[in-house]
Amino acid sequence: MLGQVKTSQRGFSLLSFEDTHGRKCHVKQSSASGEKPAGHSFLWLGVGDEAMHISRDQVIGLIGRLQSWVDTGEFGAQE
Repeated sequence: MLGQVKTSQRGFSLLSFEDTHGRKCHVKQSSASGEKPAGHSFLWLGVGDEAMHISRDQVIGLIGRLQSWVDTGEFGAQE
């Protein structure tokens, strides 16, 4: 189960939860420059202190692949 959305010290959205192995995970809004430009944010996705910094375009690609997995059990065809 995912936790509640909170706000980080820098004013970005933050979602913390545990994975199926009980490891602390997070999804945090971010930006490349530390500022918060509308429509140009990034995300930190990670477990513990390890994280990936991904762009909006990468998130869009992941959404499509993950939706395919939810619908069919597969990630779908390569773009």
